[in-house]
Parts: sequence; structure tokens; C-alpha cells
Amino acid sequence: MKKVKISVVHLKESLSYIPKGETIEFRKDPLNAYDPLAIKATWNGKDIGFVSASAGTSAVGCFLNNEIYHSVESVFSGTVVDYSTLTRKVSKDILVVEIKINEDGSLKTDDEACKILKLKLKGSKTTYPKKEEVIEEFSNDNKVFVDLKFENGKIIALKDNEKAGVVEERELTGTSSLADIDLLKLILENENIEAKVSKVEKTSYFVEVAISNDKLESMKVEATKKVMDTKKEELITLGFDVELLNDIEDYLLSNNFTADDIQCIFNTYKKYPSEVAWRIPQKPKTMFKDSFGGLETGFTAILNKFHLLCSGEKGTGKNVFIETFAYIFQRPLYTISINRESDKYDLVGSKTIDIETNEDGVVENKVKFSPEVLLESMEVGGILNIDEINFADPGVTGLLHSICDDRRAIEVPGYKYVEADDNFVMMATMNLNYQGTNELNEALQDRFVDILFPNNNSILDVLVDKCKDIDKSQLKLANKVYEKMVSIVRDRDGQLDDNCITVRGFIQGCMMSKRLGLKKALEVCVANKIKDSEYRQNVLTIIENFI
Repeated sequence: MKKVKISVVHLKESLSYIPKGETIEFRKDPLNAYDPLAIKATWNGKDIGFVSASAGTSAVGCFLNNEIYHSVESVFSGTVVDYSTLTRKVSKDILVVEIKINEDGSLKTDDEACKILKLKLKGSKTTYPKKEEVIEEFSNDNKVFVDLKFENGKIIALKDNEKAGVVEERELTGTSSLADIDLLKLILENENIEAKVSKVEKTSYFVEVAISNDKLESMKVEATKKVMDTKKEELITLGFDVELLNDIEDYLLSNNFTADDIQCIFNTYKKYPSEVAWRIPQKPKTMFKDSFGGLETGFTAILNKFHLLCSGEKGTGKNVFIETFAYIFQRPLYTISINRESDKYDLVGSKTIDIETNEDGVVENKVKFSPEVLLESMEVGGILNIDEINFADPGVTGLLHSICDDRRAIEVPGYKYVEADDNFVMMATMNLNYQGTNELNEALQDRFVDILFPNNNSILDVLVDKCKDIDKSQLKLANKVYEKMVSIVRDRDGQLDDNCITVRGFIQGCMMSKRLGLKKALEVCVANKIKDSEYRQNVLTIIENFI
């Protein structure tokens, strides 16, 4: 890449009000009625003119639009370095802007803005009469451009409105993938695009075309949705709501799931009986916001019928993650919160005595087994959330071993041998460094895929989502208190410890701030939760300093 200067001129205005060092955004304007090589200039979102197209409106030493047009991407930027004064009927200043172009003139661009597609074109003389002319002109060291259009399922090149070749659609070294070619077809359904000839090879030639990444991404979404339409129609006939399917699809697309990924999820959908279908979560008010690849890890584990252990500090989104997964997989969600008093009967169930009266009016006592959430979720194919599993006694968690390995089953005396449905997944949460918790034995932990949830550096998004009626400036102040507390905990200098951090306390405080005021509300809901007097005083000092 090399740096060159161009002039930006406005028909009526002087542009000297724009300071040196400012960034000017440029965009090609191929539909311009006066100049097909026009390049529009904008500053702070405002149109300020065009790249100069003639020497009479250009500063000395600057390139004209036609000299850079084919060496820059569709969207690019530059920096104001100087001004030049034009004196005609009215004197006015134009901008001198420094930009980068590729030295050899081939299409290149910043990865963030555009992607260069490389295509091979072939075809017979009869069908594509302009192909030989393209090859000949390029061989004579001329710059050659063709227009690409979509016709009868193929990408055709045109020169002077006559056919000049057809894109070869197969995997070739040095050319774009078939997936990219399919995306280009979708774009060409609505517009023709100019491409630059880059190489000749015997009776074929190659072209480069720059497509904005934004446009490619939108085409990927459109292509994905087309693939999914058929599958969604099948699910709709089974009774699934179209808006529900669209919501789930949009969420997955926004988190970079592919059409194949979404189809894999949709393929696991089934209609559950009404007595358990009510457990399938409605769309959560707070969907999981992924910042560390947790969704992909969880998705991959579930497809392989592995179970998940969600570990991390409190307030890092573990239960939101599980609820979101139950929603996108449309499976009944069973939850059991473990404490130090929990035993195996809380998980599997126990025998009960039912009192019944027979036809003769005789009262009979019958012993029955009443299964609990573990067995029910296994049999129906739901998701079981064992909340705070490390509070459980090792003797309780030991019964999970056969369920979490390849057997996916458990023998329950007095009941039956229970095998897990294919859709059954166990998800357990574990807060770290809590008093009263037990370490999971290695045999059990080894049976889970462990997702470690990173600590929250900021909870502003959570506060904004949960406290919609509270002014955002107040939420930002609360978040500053949280960030300061977290930084002190991580410094490990003894002023605060992990137990002082409470996301729920900050949510409560912000919601109560409308009546109590933010300072008083955080004192009540955050500081007063801390039992250690020294730690509590340190938090009160932080609140005092920030609010």
C-alpha cells in the first residue's frame, strides 16, 4: 500500500471548517448521474462533497477520482492534511486528504470493510463472444473491467453489454469458495457489480471483486433463512409457533450459529405431553449474552450427549445460560437447588403409602414409588439443572455416575431401571469458594464438560436490562461502585473478599433507588449484606466516594 493525496471539493461550500487530522469517509457512488466513477465524501455523517474529477478543481499533486477508483475499496477513509484555495467566481477552500491505495492497482481492502472475491471465468467463443477481447486487452497491459450479472442460475461477465464469460463453480486453488460464490449470486439478483481482471490463463481469465463485509453478512443471514424455511415448515405442522422459531433462529444467528447448527437444534425438537410441556421456558426476559464462547461449547457438548458443569462466581450468568439453553432447545427444564441437607431421595424419589378404597368399600394401603425430578427429566428428555451441586454430600452425587457416563441410566430399587431419553441433559452449577461446599470427586467431575464463567468486570448491561425504569446515569454510578469493589477483591490486599460481591444486591439497590436514593439503596442492599464490619465499612467508603 502507498499513501497518496486527493482533493475533496464541494460545489458551493468552503470546507476549511473541517480541522486538520479529521477522518473523512469515502464511498463509491456508481449510480451518480454525472460521473460513474464518482466518490462521495462524508464527515461526521454529513455529505461534504466529492473527490475531485478534474485538474481545475484539484490541488497540485493530488490524484483525481478516475486515477484511484479501481485501486480503493468501495468504502474507505482518509485524513485531512491540508487545504487549497480555488479562485473562480467565488473563492473557496477544498480539502487535501491523504489515503492509501494499492501500489500495483489490484483490488485490496481492509479486512474490516470488505472481502475480495476471486473468480475464474471460462466459456466458448460462440456463447461468450467478448471473452477473447478481454484476454487480449489484459495481455496488452491494459486495465480491464467487466460487469458481473446473475442469469439463469449462473454468474455471467459482460463487456460492453456483451457476454464475456461464465464463472466456473468448483473448488479451485486461488479462487473463492463455493459458499462465497453462492452469496455473490444472492447479491447479483438485485444489482450488477463491476470486477477487475487480475490474471489470464490460456483461454480463461480471473477477476477480483470487492464486496463489503456488511453485505456479505446480510447475505449469509438471508441464505441461512432460506435453508431453514423448509425445516420450520415441518415444525409448524407439528404445532410449533412460527414466531417462536423465528425468535430462536434470530438469536442463534446473532451468536454466529450456522444454518447447519440451527438445523441440528431444530432436528432435536419434539412435542412433549401437556403435563411436562409447561416446563419448557417461555422466551427469557434476559437472554444469555455470550462473551467467552460458552454457547458454542454448550451446543457442541449437548449434540454429543455430554453433560455440563457451569462453574464461576455468583452473578456470572450460569442460571441464565441454562434457562436460555432450555428455551433454544425447547426442552422441559427441571431445577433442584442443593443444600447441605439434600439427600438422594430428593433427586430420585422414594416410596410412599397411598390410601385407597376398593369397590367393596375396604380401605387399602398401597406402597408406591414417587419419582422425583431426576428420574422424570431422564424419562421425558428434559434438562435437569442441579443448582449449586457442590453443596451436596459426596454420597448423594455418587448416584449420578452411571447417568453421566455412556450408560445414561440408573437402577432404582423398588422402581425400575431408568434409561435417559436422547434429549436428556444434566446441567449443574457451582459457585466457587463458598463456605460449606464440597469438592466434587474426580470421577464425577470428569464426566462433565466444565464451562468456566469469567468474572464480570462490569454489570452495566445487567443493570440496564433489569432496572428499566432507572435513569442510566444512576446505573452507571452503581456500576462504578461494583467495578471498584471487584478490582479491590482481585488485588487480594485484604480490604474485601469474594463474598462482598453481590450482583443481586446491586440490582435490588438500583430498583430501590427511586425511593431511597442510590446512595442509601446501595448501603442497604450491598453494604449491609456484608457481615464483616471492616469489609462493610470499606464498601460504605467506596459508595461515599462515588455517589
